[in-house]
Amino acid sequence: MPFQDGSFANSSLTSQFDFLLFDRHAALIHDYGEVGLQSGGWMTHDPVVISSLEKKAIGLRTAAVPFEDFFAGV
Repeated sequence: MPFQDGSFANSSLTSQFDFLLFDRHAALIHDYGEVGLQSGGWMTHDPVVISSLEKKAIGLRTAAVPFEDFFAGV
């Protein structure tokens, strides 16, 4: 689970979760555990955590490429 500042206790965890944001008021975080299978999850209403996740989502969208462009490089 995240600390109060939105960071995670184990930095390797950051590659083993995904999340859904709901109108900047709630986030649902899915934990995939060490083997990559969904092992749980939790909801948060903490504005610091939600802000951190929103920044992550914006960064991912900024780096995203259209599927056709990605697939063309495979």
